[in-house]
Amino acid sequence: MIFKTATLVDDYDWIYSEDDALDSSGEDFATEYAAAMETADASRLKLLPGQKPALWRIRHVRGMAKKVLTEHVIKHMVEGQYRFGMPSCYLAVQLALVGCRDLVDDLGVEVEIPTHFSKEYNSQIVTETFMREINEIHSGRLVNEMGSWVISRLSASKNS
Repeated sequence: MIFKTATLVDDYDWIYSEDDALDSSGEDFATEYAAAMETADASRLKLLPGQKPALWRIRHVRGMAKKVLTEHVIKHMVEGQYRFGMPSCYLAVQLALVGCRDLVDDLGVEVEIPTHFSKEYNSQIVTETFMREINEIHSGRLVNEMGSWVISRLSASKNS
């Protein structure tokens, strides 16, 4: 499996912890998953035979998009907890998601991530239609997890 190292500059691959290809049966799954994502070492993840997880391609949020997202996160933070609200996670994914490999639809066709240019964020962003579709995956848990990941890396990204 190709898994490009996450850096502060380049786009990188991310795997959803509930991806059907992952063998999550071991008691150390959560620890190994967290380590695999932090180190960008997918070889730590056990896969089910013949399965490949979807590799979600993520970019670091920068510029106006980063400013707006940071303000949104602060405004919608779950009070009294260090958790990000669902609206912020949704926006984070819309701003950061740039592609996906090994994600197929019901007909077995590789899914492409549709985007459009947003003047508000001065950037290409995922279309609202596609965001609504992926927000249905596991009742929004995919978007929440991916968005939390993106938000938790905001302060570390360069080129604000």
